[in-house]
Amino acid sequence: MITSLYNKILFYVAPLRLIKRYTSRYARRMYFIREYELGWRQIWRAEFFSDEKKRLREDIRREYDKTNEDLGASIQRLEVELKKEDPDKIIKENLEKIMEDKKKSISQFKEQIDNIDTEIKGDKEAIESLRITLPLLEKYISQ
Repeated sequence: MITSLYNKILFYVAPLRLIKRYTSRYARRMYFIREYELGWRQIWRAEFFSDEKKRLREDIRREYDKTNEDLGASIQRLEVELKKEDPDKIIKENLEKIMEDKKKSISQFKEQIDNIDTEIKGDKEAIESLRITLPLLEKYISQ
C-alpha cells in the first residue's frame, strides 16, 4: 500500500526517478529473487499434485486387481457350469455378460493407469527442469 502510494507520487512528481527505481540493480535482483521463490512454489505444487496422482493411481490399481479377480472367478464359474451335463443357459448368459463388463472395466482401468503414469512422468520432468534453473537464478541474484 505504501509502495503503491509512493509510486503514484513519483509518477506525478519525478517520473524519471520512478523509471530509475524500476531499472536499477536492486529492481533486477528483486525480480530474480521473486522468480526464485516462484520456482520453489512451482516445485512444491508439482510434488503435491504428483503425490496425489500416485495415491489416485494406487486406488485405481486396487480396483483393477479386484476386477481382475472377479473376472477370474467368473471364468472358473463358467467352466464349472460348462462341465455339467445340462448347463443352465440363463447362468451361462449372465456369466458371459458379467465377463464382458469386467473386460471393459479392466481396459478402462488400464487406460486410466497409463494416463496417470504419463502425467506423473511429466510432473517429474517439470520438477527436474525447475531444479536445474534454480542455480542459474541464484547466480543472477548474487551478481
